[in-house]
Amino acid sequence: MVDTEESIYNLIPKPEETVAKSPLYKTKFAKESGSTSTSSPKKSSTIGPAKVAPPSPSNFLKKGTSMTASTAPMQTMERSIPKQPKEKTKPAVPKRSEKPVMGLITNKNFIKENKSDAAKAGPPPKPEEMDYLKKEDYGQVPDYLHEVKAQIGEEQKAELERTKQREKAARGGMRELTEDEKSELISGLRERWDAINKVYAQLPVAIHTVSQKQRKEDMERQLHQIEKDIDRLSKKNVYIQDE
Repeated sequence: MVDTEESIYNLIPKPEETVAKSPLYKTKFAKESGSTSTSSPKKSSTIGPAKVAPPSPSNFLKKGTSMTASTAPMQTMERSIPKQPKEKTKPAVPKRSEKPVMGLITNKNFIKENKSDAAKAGPPPKPEEMDYLKKEDYGQVPDYLHEVKAQIGEEQKAELERTKQREKAARGGMRELTEDEKSELISGLRERWDAINKVYAQLPVAIHTVSQKQRKEDMERQLHQIEKDIDRLSKKNVYIQDE
């Protein structure tokens, strides 16, 4: 139990308690196991006997002393061509023993000299301005634009030819009508339309019988079909069955 109360007797130093150590253990089978006593240690009590003498502290390992042929760094071959001395771009720094030249005096009036030099020189020459309107190739199309235009035209022709071949393969046994054939067909259809329309205009306004109604409707159907045929033949490309 710790006494936490204050007391003047606590200032008196107490004697230290000494703990008696137990005697070192020694096995009774030391002779049979071949172990030696620790009272007479060997010169080098390590794992096995020391084969080499310990290194001296003064003989420490220096740089490059333990390198072999495999661990040594590969040395580069020296250049057989002698190096050219570099030209000095700046003047050398003056030495401490060198003293600058001092006390030089000149009677030259730099202000007057500068004025006379400026008057003699005159104004600086103006740079010559180039007149682009007087160039030899002014207003002409560059050559590369002609080449580009020709290339684009060839590509368009090739694409048009490929398109025609695809349409021809898709149509099978079809052929395209010529302009003369289309004009002939259109003129024939118009003549037929005029003939039917002339008869259609002569019909009475008031139609009472069934036969008259059927005839009127038949004429209207024919006129409408002829107009559709004319519209089809008026297109750019017209194909018909090739017999």
